[in-house]
Amino acid sequence: MASRFFAGCWENLSQRFESKEIRAARAALVGDLTGDVLEVGAGAGANFPFYGAGARVTATDYSPHMLERAQRAAVGHDAIVAVEFADAQKLAFPDDHFDHAVATLVFCSVPDAEAGLREILRVTKPGGAVRLLEHTRADGTTGRRVQNLLTPAWRRLFDGCHLNRETVAVVATSGLTLEDVEGLSAMRSLLNMHAIRARVPGG
Repeated sequence: MASRFFAGCWENLSQRFESKEIRAARAALVGDLTGDVLEVGAGAGANFPFYGAGARVTATDYSPHMLERAQRAAVGHDAIVAVEFADAQKLAFPDDHFDHAVATLVFCSVPDAEAGLREILRVTKPGGAVRLLEHTRADGTTGRRVQNLLTPAWRRLFDGCHLNRETVAVVATSGLTLEDVEGLSAMRSLLNMHAIRARVPGG
């Protein structure tokens, strides 16, 4: 569970130091979503300003310290945002409940990423969009070695975050239909950031 210290640091990082490219990626991923949207691992609410007026967002996190910050951030936006506690690996929502689902910089830290993606698949309606912003395992051998070396300490500092998760591959085998993967240049050598668009089959 994220500490109060980490939650405060993460809030400052996302509000003050996040690159324009990452903020633009957030906007592109969520700005066109309408209807009932699940956001898993909403953190301090970095995505909230980018949702459109047609979205009703259920923003979840497992950390009470993050939820405090998300609650404060949930007002004053075009979208309606409700904040709730939830474990990404075991969501307390019925099947086919949401029109779409979002997770940004989340599945690097979920202990069982496969279980979390299966839950998103379960609670999102057939045909629903699933939008992710994730950093993944580096493409080159040197980058992978650096990630593997740093990950044990990185996990302790950043609330369980793995630098070397192969999240795109996990999405591709989760039962979701992978539609598009866009690499971002921000900190590419270490974080290898990707905007991922997928969809629940059917609909």
